[in-house]
Amino acid sequence: FDAHVQEDVLQHFDAGKPVIIYAPTWRDSESSTSFFSAVETILGALPDDYNLLIKLHPNLEHDDENMLEVMRIVAEHEQRPNVQFLSEYPLIYPLLSACDVYVGDHSAVGYDYLAFDRPMFFLNESGRTHEDRSAYLYRCGHVIDSQDYSKLFERISVVLDDENPKISEQRRKVYAYTFADTNTSQLVAKITDALRI
Repeated sequence: FDAHVQEDVLQHFDAGKPVIIYAPTWRDSESSTSFFSAVETILGALPDDYNLLIKLHPNLEHDDENMLEVMRIVAEHEQRPNVQFLSEYPLIYPLLSACDVYVGDHSAVGYDYLAFDRPMFFLNESGRTHEDRSAYLYRCGHVIDSQDYSKLFERISVVLDDENPKISEQRRKVYAYTFADTNTSQLVAKITDALRI
């Protein structure tokens, strides 16, 4: 699978540049996505010394209300040598393994990225804090409020040079809690108990 990611995605990039993945969620009933308010600011601020993968949520592309806007943004930027849009790409873990930094909002892909204990940034559209249940993952990285989206790469540069070790510790704790080791018999017992309710 790593070879597929190399061939499908990474070979299009300059190998000497850090790879950042931006994986926004879709526009759900809570308007959780940062895509429509952030992507053009991010693309406008992207320096030449970073590669940017934008992993489109399938529901972003197939939402009749927003599909044309997504297509317009992709068409305007897909020829840039350090930008790549990924559509319906299923190899999540090999893809994340190849990335140096994660940028997201409320996407579950952020939980998958915890496995790699690398820098994470969260685009905070709604002023949520890590105390909010819907923003639990924010404690694992760095929150960028909407007025600072244009400064994302400056923040990434600082963190890549020197990230606080306490954030790494927090990522490992949240990963352990989220993906707790449970043997098969314990898992079957938990499912059976849940079905009895």
